[in-house]
Amino acid sequence: SSSLSTEKRSVISAVFSGWSTLSMCRSVVLRFIGNSVKVGRLELHEEPSSAACEERDVAVYAFGESEKDAFDHGSPIVRLRVVSPLDFYMRIMTAADIGLSEAYIHGDFEMMPKCPL
Repeated sequence: SSSLSTEKRSVISAVFSGWSTLSMCRSVVLRFIGNSVKVGRLELHEEPSSAACEERDVAVYAFGESEKDAFDHGSPIVRLRVVSPLDFYMRIMTAADIGLSEAYIHGDFEMMPKCPL
């Protein structure tokens, strides 16, 4: 199945009662990424989640250097479109690098095309 087990979601929800599962997973993963990306730029373009009943535009979370600095230094600029936010963040939070691989395999995110400055 492309989505995470109900049992895994229940355990995570019980641990962080009072937070929505998506908000909690997003917060943990974004904090980790923010502390990890030092060179280049990583952007997560998060599509609104139907599971979260959110009425909003695409949210963009950026990490590392500014776009201009990354370009000036020849550093990589990577843009990911997160199409299934809950599964994406939960997989990474519960299984780190293997979770990121699983998220890619299951289509939770995709690479965005390069855009010239």
